[in-house]
Amino acid sequence: MRICLSPDAQSLSNEPRDVAVLLTRRLTAYGLKQIADQYGFRKCSSVSSVTGRMKGTIATDGRLRKQFENMYDLATKSQEQT
Repeated sequence: MRICLSPDAQSLSNEPRDVAVLLTRRLTAYGLKQIADQYGFRKCSSVSSVTGRMKGTIATDGRLRKQFENMYDLATKSQEQT
C-alpha cells in the first residue's frame, strides 16, 4: 500500500531539505549537478525547481523567511570568522 501525501503535507515534509538546498546554492560555489548529487536528486533541474519554489515561499511566509535569514546570517558570520 502506498500513501500519497497531499501537496501541502508533502511540501511541508520536504521543507528542511529545500531550505538546505537553497542555503547550499546561495552559500557555496557548487553547481546544480553537485547539489543534485549531494541531495539525491536525479536531475539538475530539480535543484532549480526547489530553489525557485523556496524563494517564492520565503517571500510569502514570514516565519520561514525569518528562520532562513537567521540560518543564512549564522552561516555567513561563521564563514567570515574562518
